[in-house]
Amino acid sequence: AAGESSTAAASGEVALAEAAGEEAAAASGAPPTAEAPKEWRPGPRRVWISASRSTVPEGAMPLKGLLYAPCEDGHESPVELAHGPNLQSVRLPLERTFPEAVKLRAGDGTPPDPGPCCLHGLRIEPVKMRDYAWSAEEPSPLWNHTRPEDGCAFDQLLEGDAVLMGHLRPVVQVVCGEAFERRTMAIDVEHCPTVEAAVRHIVQELGCEPTMGLARDGRMLPGSFELYKCHGDVNLTVVVLGTIDAQATTACCGVPVQGVKLELGECLAVSGEDGRIAMAATTGFQVLRARRMGGHIHQQPVTVVAHEHTAVNVPVSPILYVFAEAAAWNEYGEAMPREIWVTGDLGRVPRGAEPVRGMLYLLKSDGCEMSELLFGGDVPQAVYLPLEKMAKGARCPLECIRVEPADNLDYAWHPSRPMPIEERIQAEGGCELSRLLSGPPLSVGTLRPTVRIQCPNGKVMKVDIEEFPTVQAAAEHAAQVVGSSRTTIHLQQNGRILERDRRLGSCHGGPMVMSVALPERYVNPVVG
Repeated sequence: AAGESSTAAASGEVALAEAAGEEAAAASGAPPTAEAPKEWRPGPRRVWISASRSTVPEGAMPLKGLLYAPCEDGHESPVELAHGPNLQSVRLPLERTFPEAVKLRAGDGTPPDPGPCCLHGLRIEPVKMRDYAWSAEEPSPLWNHTRPEDGCAFDQLLEGDAVLMGHLRPVVQVVCGEAFERRTMAIDVEHCPTVEAAVRHIVQELGCEPTMGLARDGRMLPGSFELYKCHGDVNLTVVVLGTIDAQATTACCGVPVQGVKLELGECLAVSGEDGRIAMAATTGFQVLRARRMGGHIHQQPVTVVAHEHTAVNVPVSPILYVFAEAAAWNEYGEAMPREIWVTGDLGRVPRGAEPVRGMLYLLKSDGCEMSELLFGGDVPQAVYLPLEKMAKGARCPLECIRVEPADNLDYAWHPSRPMPIEERIQAEGGCELSRLLSGPPLSVGTLRPTVRIQCPNGKVMKVDIEEFPTVQAAAEHAAQVVGSSRTTIHLQQNGRILERDRRLGSCHGGPMVMSVALPERYVNPVVG
């Protein structure tokens, strides 16, 4: 055995056996390899003990710490684990753990007492690490792996596989602050995967109020933030919080509004059906930012008190979007009427909708109308309603708004009568802004496609292509307007007389159509 030991030692192997003692190797699991996913997540690192290098897992790294061996007097004898760039073995001091072996080595011929092998009680205590916490397997896997009744534990280790002794679990260090005597806690990132779970664990450990959060570099982390992203980073800090009880309501009638986003530092919350939002916030002066999609950002200062609830009302300003349906054509290739819609929710504007250029009229408190410009452009623009100037009464001030698109050469505006907003408020009451925010868009009128016809007397009129679908019908209408014989009025475009059975919609969007009075015998119609 001694000769084999010398040969093994010379070859650099871990399996060493000498008359004066025995040696074993401890190693930790290797870090992720190059084949790991791009976003690396720290996981537990397995810690093994072996008596043979052949059973050491590939890529294992040396472990720094202590190996404890039981002594006959009930105490443990610590042995420092050799730590360096390469995996090394460690010698167990049998003269302290098993004195009978010393007698045998001295050669006095006295056989040792065949008691239980001291290796059955070995345990590992890695040095304390900032980013990992030691978790030993309980009960000792070495005790189960090398059964005492089977004799020498070292002999079994030589013949068997490496034994898993425990794990180095990834943790994040959290400093609890002055209120808790600056206690530092190591939070397991697997047991507490999010900031919210970590806070629950800290509250349970400290037995304190649950109104607290975690901050990194002075910035609050949201409850859904994944804790593993802080592994290996700076210490997190426990921050005592207060609670903001906010409610989002319409600025005109005070009705709750759903879907309002509230921002407080890095924290974000969205109001529910009742418009309420509860947010934890650091104590002191804070600025609450509220916004609904497409709306203005509302900033509201608030003072937060530790462990207390602060009520805040968040008014939602009346902002409307006016848009037209996307252009469409019928089976004849003619333009179809386009409805004009009003909504308070940008998310309800359909894809392909076009902005409307014109005016939005409001009723002021003095009974006069005021106007807000509809710019048009490429996408529907938000129109802010100056609530402070609008008429205030028993009903919603949005009751008297009306839309007036700008004059269009190829369309005629036909507003809905009565105005749907006014009709709905009179029938249902309540807040119209709330309905426009949460309900479907409301149609306020139609842009109907027309053709401009200049009469012989110089008058220009717009002729609805749905009401007068053919050139014949339009010519008869023009003759009726000028008081001429129906058979002598003809329509021409670009100097060509139009056939009477031609669809009038084919002239939509083109040059102005001229009506001319000609005797029937002189008419030689040419298809335009």
